[in-house]
Amino acid sequence: MKTSLVFLALSVWAAWPAAAQSFSLTDGIPPVRYIEVTGSSELEVDPDEIILSIYIREYWEEEFDRRSKPEDYRTKVPLERIETRVTQALIAAGVRQEDISVQDVGESWRERGRDFLMGKQYQVRVYDFATVNRILRAGNLRGVESFQIAELKNKDIARYREKGKILALQAAREKAQYLLEAAGKRLGDILFIIEPDENGAFQPVQYLESNLTMLSSAEGESSLQGENTVKIKLHYRMRVRFQIADYLQ
Repeated sequence: MKTSLVFLALSVWAAWPAAAQSFSLTDGIPPVRYIEVTGSSELEVDPDEIILSIYIREYWEEEFDRRSKPEDYRTKVPLERIETRVTQALIAAGVRQEDISVQDVGESWRERGRDFLMGKQYQVRVYDFATVNRILRAGNLRGVESFQIAELKNKDIARYREKGKILALQAAREKAQYLLEAAGKRLGDILFIIEPDENGAFQPVQYLESNLTMLSSAEGESSLQGENTVKIKLHYRMRVRFQIADYLQ
């Protein structure tokens, strides 16, 4: 029993200097009053360069007569013919030859017991959506398996990113200001600013899913109508902590 009492006394005595020191470090220093808010912004930017990803593949003529079954397919359209037709459509739409490049060549198996079908992936560079829409309205797009907008670019994108961040910071300040005014206080200095990861990444847009769904008409013409445009969307968030100043007079 005596041993336990001695140990307890020693424990209290050992803890007391640390507690006293902790108290002395903060004694007389008022806590920092602050408000922490998040501001956000969104910008839409017109692209001045559009990267298209176009995949073409061999197909069977019988796929489009709406009567034949896969086991009855006999007339395969070779990749060379599709390639010539699509390239001509691109040039006619205003695409320069040097802006057309091959990314990949491969083959796929359409149906059990049938030949492999060759395919080819193109990257096409255009500079406005008027050209994109002219391509989509080409007379015969049979063999185009997919048509994606893979990337959007703007030569002044750095300036737009800067503008988006400034707008997000301004939005945070305005939010903090009206909240404090409603509470009868005023905004003080900035204590810190945290910029989360940017969320301005562009996701590919699928225009034509397959030549069997979008291009299954008897003439093989695109069923897309109207003007199709896509903008670069930039989203920004800023987390800001402001000191709370004195009460408003």
